[in-house]
Amino acid sequence: MTAPAAAEGHAPFRGHRTWYRVTGTPGSGRAPLVVLHGGPGCTHDHVLSFADLAAATGRQVIHYDQLGSGRSTHLPDAGAAFWTVEPFPNAPRKGAR
Repeated sequence: MTAPAAAEGHAPFRGHRTWYRVTGTPGSGRAPLVVLHGGPGCTHDHVLSFADLAAATGRQVIHYDQLGSGRSTHLPDAGAAFWTVEPFPNAPRKGAR
């Protein structure tokens, strides 16, 4: 089995850049699998093996790094008011558009 194609990029989110990786080909008719890495300080690296599901299931597999983590914009000077739960559940949806 050949590995499915993967594409990486950055999506704008709240004036910053959120890194993403999409493995697999669109158009399978199956919902993509969005892999969440566990919050600030973690990255996509420890869950990258989920990309193998693209070939096994025909779904696209989408990884992303939350702001402040991995390949997304790092915000070392952001205050506590920025780091609330509210905006982050929307990050994967905004990046997928």
